[in-house]
Formats: sequence, C-alpha cells, structure tokens
Amino acid sequence: MADVNTQDLACYRGEDAVYPFAPAAAADVTGWTLAFHLATRPGAELLAGYPLGGSITGAAAGTFSVTIPAALTTALVAGATYHWDVFRTNAGSVTRLAGGTLRVKEPVRRP
Repeated sequence: MADVNTQDLACYRGEDAVYPFAPAAAADVTGWTLAFHLATRPGAELLAGYPLGGSITGAAAGTFSVTIPAALTTALVAGATYHWDVFRTNAGSVTRLAGGTLRVKEPVRRP
C-alpha cells in the first residue's frame, strides 16, 4: 500500500489529538500493527513517549486512527513544527503509510 496520507496536522497543547486516516483505495489491514513516530526533524531521535500505537477503525476498508494523549501534547512546544510518520508491520513487512508535519498551537487556557 502506498502512502494513505501525506499531510500537515495541527493540535493544541494539552488536548487529546485524534487523527483519522483512510487510504485512497481500500486495503484490508487486518492483523497490522501501527506505530506513530514524532520527532523535531526527519531522522532525529523520537520524542519521549513515542512511538504510539494506532487503532484500526475499519479493517476491510483500511482505516485507522492515531491519538496523541493530552499528557504528550502538553509536552510539545507551542509554535513549533514537528515531523511525524506512521509505519505498519504485518507478516514480517514494514511499510511507511503516512507522514507529514504537526504544528502545535497554544490554547487560550493553559494546560
């Protein structure tokens, strides 16, 4: 499966950020293990708390989601841009499914 999404994401510090993903063409993802990685730049060390697991929301359709919990978004720097990707593992195969940037915004209330 090629990249299902290459996109820029955004979140507010201190929120539970949920990101749904869907492929351009349906592909069965039954049995896949998903990992969401976040770093300050491509090729850099992952931030503390990562990788995160993804949740398959529609195996036959190939849809999944990733949630970054509030405890981790609170640790991000408002105004900063991070780099992310999602990889899948199944039957000995490891493939990048999606990637892009994550921009962090400061909410009015402080987390």
